[in-house]
Amino acid sequence: MTDLDQADLSRALRAFVDDNTPTGPPPPLRAEGDDVRRRLPVTWLVAAAVVLLAAAAAGGWWLQRDSADGQLVVLDQAGASSDHLPSTTAEDWVTYADHVLVVTVTDDAEIPPSEEEVQLGEGLIGRQVTMSVDRVLWSHPDPDRPAPETVSWQAWGWQFKGDPDGRWPVVGSNTARVEPGHTYVVALAWEEARCAQGDARVPAQWVPLGGAAVVPADGGIIGVGEFEGRDQTAEQAKAADSPGDPNRTLSDRLAGEDLAELAAELERTTPGEPEVFTPPAPCP
Repeated sequence: MTDLDQADLSRALRAFVDDNTPTGPPPPLRAEGDDVRRRLPVTWLVAAAVVLLAAAAAGGWWLQRDSADGQLVVLDQAGASSDHLPSTTAEDWVTYADHVLVVTVTDDAEIPPSEEEVQLGEGLIGRQVTMSVDRVLWSHPDPDRPAPETVSWQAWGWQFKGDPDGRWPVVGSNTARVEPGHTYVVALAWEEARCAQGDARVPAQWVPLGGAAVVPADGGIIGVGEFEGRDQTAEQAKAADSPGDPNRTLSDRLAGEDLAELAAELERTTPGEPEVFTPPAPCP
């Protein structure tokens, strides 16, 4: 995964918003069945550990949908890495995760845009989401830390143009927005504090492996619950699965199954040889 510092993220975000944000909120959705996609010369790089978005390469699009707090913009991530670590398969989970947890989102709080973004009149409003741990579904035989009782990280929030109150929610395609009241299965790894030269200190924290490691699981059923900012049923989750898709995820394959089946899948999966994707940057 490409590492971007905060200045890079800010510059990329400003460029994206300036080039691709409508001058006002998205127009009303068309009738069901009409094409509401619009091509944009951008894709997104999303670091799962630290939300934030960067315009990375050509070929993306956004798709409008209704949501509880306004029309939702779903940002395509085709061609860009959305994983902090590999997170697609059961082997990825048992190789890189310390724990696989069942969590319920108990709270979220806005992360205000920077003063610079407010002055520019464009940017993102993030969210800090907090989750209680309902159950430890699986643990590595030698985890870096015991499983936590609560976890918290930054998540998709809102995009604004002009006044920050004139906002609309955003989410990455094929990812959960992570919203209060919903339950998810998350595959987490412990990341030590990082002090890379020229960057702000990143504290030690629990991070999800990637977008495919945050799975809706309302009622203990894989795929049921909030996904891409809207409620998804078991039937919808199963219908979205494509067995021939080379990017088919663990949750795609087990859509509609209960958590016991996921736990059994992890127990019978042999871990691979882990690779190092981010150079060490220990703090003094």
